[in-house]
This record gives sequence, C-alpha cells and structure tokens, in this order.
Amino acid sequence: MTKQINFKKLMKSYELILKIRYAEDLLGKKKKKGFINSPVHLSAGQEAIPVGISLNRKSGDVFFGNHRSHHHLLSLESNLTKFFAEILCKKNGLSDGYGASMHLVDKSKGFFGSVPIVTGSLSLATGAAFALKQKKTDNIAVAYLGDGATEEGVFHESLLFSGKSNLPILYVIENNEYSSNMHISLRQVSSNLTRFAKAHGINYVSLNGNSIFDVYSITKKIISKIRSSKKPFLIEAKTYRFYGHVDWRDDIDVGIERSKSKLNYWKKKDPINLIENFIIKKKLISQKKLDLIKIKVDKQVQNSWINAIKFKNQTKSDLNKNIFND
Repeated sequence: MTKQINFKKLMKSYELILKIRYAEDLLGKKKKKGFINSPVHLSAGQEAIPVGISLNRKSGDVFFGNHRSHHHLLSLESNLTKFFAEILCKKNGLSDGYGASMHLVDKSKGFFGSVPIVTGSLSLATGAAFALKQKKTDNIAVAYLGDGATEEGVFHESLLFSGKSNLPILYVIENNEYSSNMHISLRQVSSNLTRFAKAHGINYVSLNGNSIFDVYSITKKIISKIRSSKKPFLIEAKTYRFYGHVDWRDDIDVGIERSKSKLNYWKKKDPINLIENFIIKKKLISQKKLDLIKIKVDKQVQNSWINAIKFKNQTKSDLNKNIFND
C-alpha cells in the first residue's frame, strides 16, 4: 500500500487529475481567445476531491454537481470529447449542446446534473438518496457544493431532512474560501463549516482537499459506513481554486483577500505537485516516466478538443426543439 492508496489507484488518480487540469487550462485559453461563448467556471486546484471520492464509487451510486462541476463529471471518466462538445454547444454533446458548461449530465456515469443556481441540485441529491433508501440498495448519493452554498436555506433543509430520515448521502463541501469574489471571513462568523453538520446531528470530518491520499483513504471509510448504516455524512474539503470565479482570470484584483502571494502559497499545495513529490521521494517511478505520462495525457486532451470541434453545430431548427409554446 502507498500511504493507504495502492500504486495502481495512485497512478490512475494522477492521470485523472492531470486530464482535468489540462482540459480546464485548455478551456481557459480557448475562452480567452473567444472560441467559447458561454461562461466557464474552472476548478483547477480542486481536482483531488472528486477524484478521490470517485475511486470509491460503485455502479448505481448517483452524483450531483453545482455551477463549478467540470472536475466532478470528469472524475467519473465521462467522455472528454463529448464534454468539450457540450462546452461548445455542439450537437451530440453530453446535453446535446443545450447545457454548455453549467448544465452537464452523464447518466451513464451516474452524474445526474449540474446547475448554475447555488444549491439548485442539493434537494435533488437528497431526494435521490431517499429513493435509494426506498429501493433498499447499498448505493449512495453524493452532493457537491461550495462554501457559499452553506448560506442558502435549502442546504439546512436538506441536512435536516436527511439527518432525520437517515438517508445514504454524502455531502461534500469544497471550501475554497470564496463565494464568487467574497472571502468567507466577510460572510460567516467562522470558516469551520462542519458546525452545520453538528447542528443537524450528522457525522462529519474536515480534511485536506488537495491531498489525494487523505481524500481517498478517509472517504473510503466514510462511504463504506454510509452504505452499511444508511446515514448521511458531511465532508468539508479545504482547498483553493487557482482561477478566479469565472473564466481564465486570476481575480487577484477583485475582493479583499485574494492576493497574488496567497494564490502562490496555495499553488505550492497543488494536488499534482503533492502526488509527484511523493512518487519521486518514494522512488516509485522516475521523473522521466512522469513526464511521459504528462505528454500522453496532454495529447489525449488536445485530440479530444480537435474531435469535438468537428461535431456539428446546433441549427436554428434544433434550438426550437423541446420548447413548450402555450
């Protein structure tokens, strides 16, 4: 075992995190050059959270995202070409080109949707957990949310209902300290978000969201417990997003405390660097092999983008489909 994650899963998580990072870096560049019309909310820096959780999934588990969900979807190994096609609003994208960056769905991977409205999918995830309980399976629901979502009423209603009803659901708060461009210290009396789980009688843990080792090993135990106990659990994963609230910008000139120095501080805690440093220190594989993996993954991402561009655009007729006219 490699720090409670075996070598095979460690390398799989490394490639998945690289794929998500390279895909989002590419999206940032393409958005800046005007190739993408819709806004893109990038998750660079936060990839280890869903990747570590997804390594512990089983068939039949269901996942729900938010407005920043590229990494949630891609951690489930969704088709990258169709993902890019969706961002470009092309036919045959994951949502047939109607959803773009914030309305992503891939039921084949258990991803039942992301939405731009803060906490818009939280009650749906809770309802899905209720349905799983009625079916008497050992499957679970996973709901991803940001720290800003804890300030919405439906968050507390969902925790209250799942706690009282004993639902098999994992709530994952990706605490990157910012709701849009406002720091958590300006919005809440405490940055400790596990206090909300405690208030609703739900078990909880706070962990390092940038460490694939911590996320994988801790959630492995938690998910197993949810399956057997049929009770909810809340994780606060502490992390930081490298891009600003939306698109390719750093946003270091927006808000109060998002400084260049703090951004650089967190970039030293990059999930990719943490894995690479561990691999080199333990002499698991050479730096040369790591570089070859990076080249391979980057090529896969570039080819997926090129193939996505070839997909047909939506026609005017297509855009009028599925519209209800009274």
